[in-house]
Amino acid sequence: MTSSSPSLAPSEQLFIPPPPSLLASNTPNKIPLSPITLWPIGTIPSVHVFPGKLDLKRLKRAVREVAELYPVVCGRLRWDEKEEGEWWIDLTQPSSIPLTLSTSPSTRAFPTPSVLQPSLSPYSPPLDPTQLNTSSTDPLGVLLSLQLTYLPNHTDGEKSVLGLNWGHVLGDGASFCEFVKRLGRAYERDGASASEEGEEKKPNFGPHVVLREPSEEVLNKWESGLLWPTFPIEEGWEKYTSSAASTEVVQLVFSHDEIKLLQSLARGKGEDEWVSEQDAMSSYFVNLLRLCGEEVESVVNSVNYRTFFPSQPSFPPTLPDLVANVAQMLSQPLPSPTTPVSLAPIALSIRSGLTAIRADPDLAVEWLSCRAWRMRQAAEKREMQVMLPSPGEAIVNSNWRYDWNVPFGFSPSQTSHHTAFSIKNFLRVFRTNPEAEVQGAEWTFNVGEGVRERVQSEVQRDRKEGWGRWK
Repeated sequence: MTSSSPSLAPSEQLFIPPPPSLLASNTPNKIPLSPITLWPIGTIPSVHVFPGKLDLKRLKRAVREVAELYPVVCGRLRWDEKEEGEWWIDLTQPSSIPLTLSTSPSTRAFPTPSVLQPSLSPYSPPLDPTQLNTSSTDPLGVLLSLQLTYLPNHTDGEKSVLGLNWGHVLGDGASFCEFVKRLGRAYERDGASASEEGEEKKPNFGPHVVLREPSEEVLNKWESGLLWPTFPIEEGWEKYTSSAASTEVVQLVFSHDEIKLLQSLARGKGEDEWVSEQDAMSSYFVNLLRLCGEEVESVVNSVNYRTFFPSQPSFPPTLPDLVANVAQMLSQPLPSPTTPVSLAPIALSIRSGLTAIRADPDLAVEWLSCRAWRMRQAAEKREMQVMLPSPGEAIVNSNWRYDWNVPFGFSPSQTSHHTAFSIKNFLRVFRTNPEAEVQGAEWTFNVGEGVRERVQSEVQRDRKEGWGRWK
């Protein structure tokens, strides 16, 4: 058996029962879902590798402990069949959480230390990506599943691989990342009271941002082509598959020093012309695509709005700790290419657009109202949103702010985190795993056939020349 083709011994299916608190008569039996968080199709997978044996008993206890704080993971998606009916997570009969236990003869968990892998098989647990079915009275699938795989023959000694699959309707990547962190801390405590280690702020599940239905004028104003039109589920998955065909995956790693340099080069000349590290990376990404022949006229950023307007009535003060989808796509037009090349125009344009949204609550509500309306329309039609760049568009989905390497009591320098999914002109950014030769930001995106070498050549040139052409 080669390390590049791991396979599993016969697996055992376990079920972690819901915590007793969810069965109490005074427990709320439903958690309403706002239209802005309706993402019932799709999952977020996360796989974690540990340098030793993860204890099954401790893991099961940790899952039950965290499920008390996150009852939604034991719930089911329900909706009212009436037009514009209510959507909610039902807790009337909380479900057990499936945990698959397996052993693999593989000598390596993954062929490379990269965060983003071509596939998470065989470590990612099964979870139906469609939390919808034809009738709200039928039993629906679970919203969270786990898999624990032991690798006793790993070349570096015994390893454990924990895979989690999170239904997107539960929340965005930020919500899921915090859930995994809490699970890791609960595992480390091994049943000890959280108060002994210091109280953790409890997550909340509502209310969400107060939104109104947008006018046709507003819909046209904010239309990016990204989330509309939507597609029937099978057609939507086929579009993802077709998009990945005839493309090549590009993976680049930028050191912390290189990122700081890019940020410095992307700043404007004025004192107030600040840009973030991600603004600078996004600018360099767009410029790379343009240098390689892509006509990129706009960029779509995934914007987390949890900290927007803490004192504005439409934005509840509990929003920062809300377990939901609290990030939406924001499309921004870009300035034309410059001669000589420069990072500043695009980086400053991105920062200006984000600043405008953050400074004007009415503008932010208008943008989010449009997104909420689109999401509700898709859910009611049982269709999926397909996040593929339109012609002339690039997408940036960054996890640069989030530390996904959750150690579960092991040394963080010996653990790693992995996920999957890449498509053309769609940049995904993660912090590198500790095993990576260079520590910093890992980029993954797809390009057309024959373009990868050109991208790599442009980056090599910049490194060789000390990024001189951008100064």
